[in-house]
Amino acid sequence: MHVVTPRPLTLKSPTAPGTKPLPAHEFPVASILVDNGVFHLDEPYEYLIPEHLSDLMQVGVRVSVPFNRGKCEGLVISRTDFATSVAPLKFIEKIISPYPVATIETIELFKQVSQRWAGTTIDVLRSAIPPRSAGVEREVASAQFSVPKFTEDESVAKELLNDEVRLFWALPPDPDPIKTLASLIIRRSSKSQVLAILSDEKELEEVGQGIDTLIGSGFYSRLDSAQERSARYRDYLLFTQGKRRIALGLRGAIFTPLVKHSTIIVSHESSAHLYEPRAPRWNARDVALLRAGDASINLILTGFSPSLEVGRLLDVGWLNLLQAPSVHHVVASEPKYGELIPSQGFSIVRSALKKGPVLFLIPSKGYGNAILCARCRNLGLCQCGGRLMRKSSQALPQCSLCAMEFAHWRCGTCGGERIYLASRGIERFAEEIGSSFSNYPVVSSFGEHILLSVEAKPQLVLATPGAQPLVKGGYSAVILLEGHRFFGHASLRADERAREQFFSFASLATSAGSIYISMQPAHPIVAALTRWNPLGLVRRELIEREELGLPPYRRFIRLDVSGDEAQQIFDGISHAKSDSRLPQSLEIRPPTLSAKNRGLIYLSVPFEDGPQVTSFLQEYQKRRSISKKELLIIHVDPYELT
Repeated sequence: MHVVTPRPLTLKSPTAPGTKPLPAHEFPVASILVDNGVFHLDEPYEYLIPEHLSDLMQVGVRVSVPFNRGKCEGLVISRTDFATSVAPLKFIEKIISPYPVATIETIELFKQVSQRWAGTTIDVLRSAIPPRSAGVEREVASAQFSVPKFTEDESVAKELLNDEVRLFWALPPDPDPIKTLASLIIRRSSKSQVLAILSDEKELEEVGQGIDTLIGSGFYSRLDSAQERSARYRDYLLFTQGKRRIALGLRGAIFTPLVKHSTIIVSHESSAHLYEPRAPRWNARDVALLRAGDASINLILTGFSPSLEVGRLLDVGWLNLLQAPSVHHVVASEPKYGELIPSQGFSIVRSALKKGPVLFLIPSKGYGNAILCARCRNLGLCQCGGRLMRKSSQALPQCSLCAMEFAHWRCGTCGGERIYLASRGIERFAEEIGSSFSNYPVVSSFGEHILLSVEAKPQLVLATPGAQPLVKGGYSAVILLEGHRFFGHASLRADERAREQFFSFASLATSAGSIYISMQPAHPIVAALTRWNPLGLVRRELIEREELGLPPYRRFIRLDVSGDEAQQIFDGISHAKSDSRLPQSLEIRPPTLSAKNRGLIYLSVPFEDGPQVTSFLQEYQKRRSISKKELLIIHVDPYELT
């Protein structure tokens, strides 16, 4: 017989109500930016500081606070004696980390950026501050500050080492530009902290290796999202706690706190990689310019040819110019019969290959990026409207949009079956150049197959823009093919990009090396490369832009909205202008609709009236957020205008 044993009777103890904490004796009220994810709630909220947390509650510390019915992370931005709110205040629950991750200066910068680019302060903050990794904080507490040995380096111009600098450095021709930049960073760090913003991860890796080679490893922090979370947070704390003097990062690192008299270096300031694609879509160069408004921050922008924005600042004297013009052997000729390299270019390549490697600049990757009918020269198109292309010499014509293949392609105009490749990519160039100089190896650098360096031996090196490998001592010749394709894009940035690309490639030639351009000899880029001075071209374009009222002389704003609402939003903005809620200088273009039912509305306004327009758009976004409508996608001064 199974006997059931009764359970012992237990009594529940009554739960005592939690003891309410006491507020801090001094400055008991904290103003906190709360990461609540709601656009219209992007404002500081006041909380009481418990006495037991008072000693650790500094500006820039991350805390956990009650918000609505949950808990949110927040950032302390100030402490005061009295609250401005009449409602009873809640207490801060806990400190997430005792380490400040922002300063008064950077918090003010977050606000400036959110206003300048019509976004939220919290969105800026998310880009600026790396996620916490609790395990590394003990390592940072015990880390020691170590000073590298600084050696004199005559390759760094003395103007770059002044105590106070705010300039654009027009880069000279240099077969080893990474070593020069690494030397500059090291020399500036002997004065104070240096924050170097590099254009892409490839350059960051190269500059980091250059610093390690010159002074040994362990002397710089790396601040980019490609790192593991713990490594990124560790490096961020080591730098912001003053235990390292050098930080290398990509665009998001531009908000990193700095001590007084520090230097910000933005490498290749015209690069599209410096533009943040997420709201509020700032760009690192312009954020650096905001920070340089403080006299205690030094600024060095670098590039072979200044962007138009920087060119305007040079013209008005806000930025100084450091430039070292020189004379180079530049030859240009135009193909007469559609040949890849005209005879002048052939002789230069043959002569240069006897001395060392030759570098070719190729306009694009791929094989045949567009095909024409060999008989009537009409463009080959798919039924969907996409351009036909070829992935290799044996591949069938394929649509670049829907990927449909054409086994028996015929021209829709004349019925011709022969194909002519109109837009050759680097893989097709490699075939043609390799057959023209069959006794030499061909090396390609493009896409996912980027080479950092090549051997200094006679060979043919082909690269697309930004993928050029370095070679010790420089190339014996640099060949810029199909130059007209670089300047022929339907983009307001086309000439700016082409100038930077041409100078960047040409800079890798030896001092005695030749530069050959396959284009009209009368094109002004030929003379600019010969004198190594692009500023004449920049000033000419600036004059044209000013006459036409184009960037950088007006603030341009692009609104990306739902196609169903585009006309209504356009009418609303127009009405606000007629009611004088927006400046009369504002120009509004009617919406254009895309195939995906998206509407684009363009606004332009003089700089002095820009804050009024961005403030209006911020308020408009808040109202849409309150009404639970889809937010606008706002681009203030976008990289591209279409």
